[in-house]
Amino acid sequence: MKVLFTLDSLGNAGTEKSTLDILSHFSSDIDVKVIYFYPGDHLKKAYEDAGIALQFVNVSGRMSILKGISRLKKIIRDERPDVVVSSILRANLISRIACKQTNTKIIGTFVSDSYSSIRKKSFSFKRKVGFYFYYQLDRLTARIPCAWVSNSECIKKSNCHFLQVDPAIVKVIYRGRDPRKFLPKEKTSSKGIFRFVYVGRLLQTKGLTEMLLGFKIVSEIYPAVSLDIYGEGNLRKNIVQLVAQAGLKDKVTLHGVVPNGWE
Repeated sequence: MKVLFTLDSLGNAGTEKSTLDILSHFSSDIDVKVIYFYPGDHLKKAYEDAGIALQFVNVSGRMSILKGISRLKKIIRDERPDVVVSSILRANLISRIACKQTNTKIIGTFVSDSYSSIRKKSFSFKRKVGFYFYYQLDRLTARIPCAWVSNSECIKKSNCHFLQVDPAIVKVIYRGRDPRKFLPKEKTSSKGIFRFVYVGRLLQTKGLTEMLLGFKIVSEIYPAVSLDIYGEGNLRKNIVQLVAQAGLKDKVTLHGVVPNGWE
């Protein structure tokens, strides 16, 4: 059996890491290749070390989705996969249309609450225009996948509602974790400081503003605390400003992208 997994990029983010972990456990009788369309390859070496075949399509600009569709159709005709599994918006749009035009089965994935009211409220007017444009494309092409996989029941319910997908064809599979990677460790905090650690992209939808406001309250009650933030994103500038305004510079540290920062 041959399966193509499509992603926007190999950036150091949740879906990309989960895909890496999932594919690392596939049996040898399944032929797997990951196709990624846009620049961003923080996890490329990790995929290569796991023996996972990669192909970078390398598209950009305003016509990137159309270019991606054309190039993916060629890849599909060359590879002849039994099924394609897509994740993340642009890869989803490219993959659905390419699979439709090549009569190839595709499985969609719900990896986040993409259309929540909280997320929409955080957008500027200009971004809302773009958001609704892509939402319409997402909704119109959401009928193409023959099946779906969702991270949770909550995410399934929300996406099925907004994209008008039949819940009967959506299977919930929790990502979970390998407990062997989270063994208890001896306390290493210096001077009795309790450390909080955040690992993930710096996006409004991740609740970082609320986390910092909550951390400020905690630090006022329990001064011996610190917060380490691992990751990058378009909210970084706002976070730096909020940390300064809240007087938390001596307690909050932004480390940037650090693979396996939780270790």
